[in-house]
Amino acid sequence: MASNGDYSTGTHKKWSWIVREQHVYGISRLLIQFHPGSRLCITAFDFGHILPKREDSALGWVEHDGVMVSPPLSPNLKIPTSQFDEWYLVGHLPSSLDFSEPFLSNGEFTLVSPDEVIAKRDNTWESVDLDTLGQMQAIFWRDMERLDVVCYAASGDVDIVVTTKPDLIDYLRQSEDRNI
Repeated sequence: MASNGDYSTGTHKKWSWIVREQHVYGISRLLIQFHPGSRLCITAFDFGHILPKREDSALGWVEHDGVMVSPPLSPNLKIPTSQFDEWYLVGHLPSSLDFSEPFLSNGEFTLVSPDEVIAKRDNTWESVDLDTLGQMQAIFWRDMERLDVVCYAASGDVDIVVTTKPDLIDYLRQSEDRNI
């Protein structure tokens, strides 16, 4: 795991990830660029649920197991965004989209190891329940494997991107280093 203070990066099996303290601007454009043809599943929209409206359905968006799912990602696709969003990208729709509760709804969720969270923690902060964090991380990775997710992106207290495309993480890390 690597860290520069503003972000942390790491890997887990086939995925590379970054947790950024700063918002990832233009994430929808980057996801389309790095994962064309994938289907985007919106599991949280401004901490809540979103389902396709009539005009969304006309553009190919569908509801699947209570989740709003995009048509295959293409450059002209408009992706609804808010301030607290959670997205999964899949190469193909599994028969069931039984995602766990949105991870971003827990402000303490991160992919940084519990030991590193302790090492970085300011003693004036509220303590983090490290057992719960470890359990949430285990559930997260099980969902990623079970649903064969190609990318996960969450925007909340911190922004998290997990992908099978390490060049996306390199791009995000370099943009953070350049303050882009």
